[in-house]
Amino acid sequence: MNILYEFIAKKLNDWENHETELDYNTYLSVKLFMFRFVNSYVSLFYICFLKKVIEEEGCFKQNCMLELSIQLGIIFGFNLLMNLVELGVPFIKHAYRVKSEDRKVNSMIQNEEATNVP
Repeated sequence: MNILYEFIAKKLNDWENHETELDYNTYLSVKLFMFRFVNSYVSLFYICFLKKVIEEEGCFKQNCMLELSIQLGIIFGFNLLMNLVELGVPFIKHAYRVKSEDRKVNSMIQNEEATNVP
């Protein structure tokens, strides 16, 4: 969903035709932040302020705190998982490159030793 928001934000920013690159980047950042904030946290505002009014059942036992805490835990857990992926993938790629380079160096050393044997 954020990919769609990023596309829309860039199109809106291009349409505004900012004079400087700094203005362009500033307003693009604001738009992306607003899209992502609304996308991530609108469910919390709905549970807090609108669920009792809109839905007949309301919250479980008329207490929205349990549902709100579950929703917040899901949001934080997902963000934690995405941060771990964001940090872990480059680390794994780097470790793989180092291991691969190490194998190449060891192979070259072994080949050189094999050719130098009298």
